[in-house]
Amino acid sequence: PSGSIEIGYTYRGKQYNFKQDSEEVDFIVNCFMKELKEVNNKIDELTSIGAFVRNTNRTESNNTIFSENWCKLILTSSSVNKELKLLYFCAMTSKEIDTALRMAVENEKEKDIYIIWDLICQINDKNIKAKQQKEKEVAGTYMTYVRYSSVPCREYEAIGTSRNYSYFVIGISEPTLQILLDKGYIDIVRKAQEYSIAIGGKGINEEMIQAAELKKNGGSPEQIKILSVLKDGIVQIDKLLESKDLKFVKTILNEYPIHLIEKIIAYYHKEDWKKLFEFAIDNNDNSLADCIIRGNKVDIEKQVLSYWDGNRADVSNINWKHFYIMQNGREFPLIKRTYGGAVRSAKNFEDVLDKIQLVKQRIIDELSLKLDKGKIVGDLTKEYFESELAKGNTDMVIIKLCVRLEAILRCDCHLEGDFSDMLNRYCSRFETYDDESNNYDPYTPRKLNKLRMQRNGIVHSEKCKETLTLDELKWCIDYICKLG
Repeated sequence: PSGSIEIGYTYRGKQYNFKQDSEEVDFIVNCFMKELKEVNNKIDELTSIGAFVRNTNRTESNNTIFSENWCKLILTSSSVNKELKLLYFCAMTSKEIDTALRMAVENEKEKDIYIIWDLICQINDKNIKAKQQKEKEVAGTYMTYVRYSSVPCREYEAIGTSRNYSYFVIGISEPTLQILLDKGYIDIVRKAQEYSIAIGGKGINEEMIQAAELKKNGGSPEQIKILSVLKDGIVQIDKLLESKDLKFVKTILNEYPIHLIEKIIAYYHKEDWKKLFEFAIDNNDNSLADCIIRGNKVDIEKQVLSYWDGNRADVSNINWKHFYIMQNGREFPLIKRTYGGAVRSAKNFEDVLDKIQLVKQRIIDELSLKLDKGKIVGDLTKEYFESELAKGNTDMVIIKLCVRLEAILRCDCHLEGDFSDMLNRYCSRFETYDDESNNYDPYTPRKLNKLRMQRNGIVHSEKCKETLTLDELKWCIDYICKLG
């Protein structure tokens, strides 16, 4: 990288600090790596290296041998060959190796990417298999614990009367997987997914991998677009709305679920008990699995409804904030949150699906209004109104200012009805005196209603009792353009 960066490490009680452009850097790195090599040169025997590393400075500061600055230097230094790099990476924790892999991808060091990845595969393949074997050996043994570790460690350790077996494994973080995917290392991401599942993680979104594969192989842009808004088969509403494509949004909402429970209900209605049972096992839902084994449909439905607004709802709904409908400009949640109980606001599956359909329709309607408003607001800007007012086109300004205000009331304030009704409901928010909210404002409603009445006078040739002054019209322009 350009510029001079302070780099250093603490080794045997002495602090070494150098600038990256100093000739001494390559020398000290090479010396340290050679000494590290003498400690141990076998990947399988991590204990000595791990213990050695822990005797050095392993704080979170930027001056440790495993900091990002040092890692970048190791990746770019001509003094460090493949064997020494392997030993360096071999002494890292899972988090540090993950960082090293990400930096190798960012710096387009393809050889180093595969050096690090081969190391990850060797360690994980060996230790995942060893842990599984040990679990079989000690099954049912009292005070014996078998676990994964994110740092290089000894396999066996006795603490008091308990026996602990630890196996070092390396997990790859989602940001690192994402950059690997963006750079086309799909084979690595696929294998990393297997490791994540093996050690109890989830890894990256499967649809993202499929989209990357399609993109790499020249797949359909439309199919790639669809995959980009899905997660585990569920529509990610926030990502879907980023498209600002009404036709696309309608298609996706009609064909794909926005809540996990839609998938589960589909299994139920198809009587696909195998799929439903697999889902229960994968999600550690022993209650649902037991109901399926017993073949009790009533109990199955009760357990499935817990994914709507029972004790499993909070973790199952990735689109939680979107589950509401609008009534008179106010949000009404369709899911009743409960904690520790089985209270449900949905009576049955049909009730759930009806509520979900209301949410989907609201999303479509709101996007349609938003796009319409965008076209109106895009043309009727503050500069446009001021320009027309300067030309003396007062009537045109009043009419089009009301057009903009009506679009805002429908889209942003979620009001319904004709312009007069919507404006009255909007203005009612200002008319109640309230010391706490300080919301009393008789002036805004008065001026907006004078604007509406003058607009009616122009459009319907009605005589107005009160007319807007020039200053009041300018105030209306400023207020409405700030409103939305």
